[in-house]
Amino acid sequence: MEKGYCVKCKAKRGMEGAKQVEMKGRGGKRYAMKGTCEKCGTGMYKILGMAGGTGAAKKAAPKKAAKKPAPKKAAKKPVKKAPKKAAKKPAKKKRK
Repeated sequence: MEKGYCVKCKAKRGMEGAKQVEMKGRGGKRYAMKGTCEKCGTGMYKILGMAGGTGAAKKAAPKKAAKKPAPKKAAKKPVKKAPKKAAKKPAKKKRK
């Protein structure tokens, strides 16, 4: 019987009706055991990884081919902006 962690019981328990399933994952398929807790009946998963839990060394995810850089677009001409007007400073008061 396969063992896994039951979240509801918060302990390692045996899985009833355990089946190996494939999950979608980044870089390829990932394998897991799916079953129910022998004590409370809650659904359980045990993640096995890329190799499928066969005891063999885990295979590295295949590397994706490097993307070609996008073609460069024509450079835009800079837009000339009107110069900013200087803000007028308030006149200082004379001291008596």
